[in-house]
Amino acid sequence: PEWWAGKDVSREALAAHLAGPGADTALDAVLRLDTHLLMIDDPVKRLDNMSMAWGIEARVPFLDQDLVELAAACPPG
Repeated sequence: PEWWAGKDVSREALAAHLAGPGADTALDAVLRLDTHLLMIDDPVKRLDNMSMAWGIEARVPFLDQDLVELAAACPPG
């Protein structure tokens, strides 16, 4: 379409994050992407918005600090 500037910003951000140092495998890179970019906005914000809309108090169960640290310490295999 006429509004497209010929640049895919989302693809560039994804590629830059996946290419960053510190991930031994592609799975490591994707898991890092999930915890650093997607988990922050997606489940927390959605649950918060939906529960507040109906006056419900809710928590995202798998965001417990100890559980996330344990999962991050496990090898991807």
